[in-house]
Amino acid sequence: MTSRTLRSLTALGTAAALAFSLSACGQNSSKSVADSSPKDLAASFEKLTPDQVAKALKKTKYDGKKLNKLAKAESGDPQLKTLKKQLRQYMDQATKSVKPEKCADFTSSVANADFDYVVQVQDLPTATLEVIKYKGKDVDTEEPIKRTEKLAKDCSDITVNFAGKEGKIHTDFEELKIPGANAADWQKATITGGTRTQESVSGRAATGPVQIIIDSPNAKQKDKLLATFKEAVTNIAEEAK
Repeated sequence: MTSRTLRSLTALGTAAALAFSLSACGQNSSKSVADSSPKDLAASFEKLTPDQVAKALKKTKYDGKKLNKLAKAESGDPQLKTLKKQLRQYMDQATKSVKPEKCADFTSSVANADFDYVVQVQDLPTATLEVIKYKGKDVDTEEPIKRTEKLAKDCSDITVNFAGKEGKIHTDFEELKIPGANAADWQKATITGGTRTQESVSGRAATGPVQIIIDSPNAKQKDKLLATFKEAVTNIAEEAK
């Protein structure tokens, strides 16, 4: 089942969380995704269509059950313009709210690029998974992940202040090696505000102009979500070949 109505973009939730914490059907081939060079992978993802993404996601499973409920929006859809505006507004706000200041630099080609399309999974019980393809040949979706790796030590503990309320976030970063992704990471964030503490998990994978994101406020499901995330990335790469 495919809908044309997106939920609040996970890129908002995830990019927000990341901003806070740092920001196989198809043709047979004798060459596997794991054998592809980063350049070849990026080139194949440049031609990736939303229908191919949807097909790959519907082959992906969560806790043994295939994903089925999807939503997608393509270039020209007013939803994408609205969501991009919200994302930029959030980034501007986060930039002013995060300490240390060096952990609040979210400038990148991704932050400024427009969406080509978004495909979103909507039947994960505790998370949202989505695939975003950006417009423009100069978009580097891998750069934010590589920057996170460089700043992980200094930015694992940050302070945020929104609407006069202060919170602290501790993030554990893990670099992932996933067939089909030129860069990927996994993050667990412990968010403390007042007397409340919440743990969330998120993952990012990037190849060429395509970014794959999963985000959940329920860290207890991290093992199942990580397995689904890895499978989705690989399935999408297989579809892109």
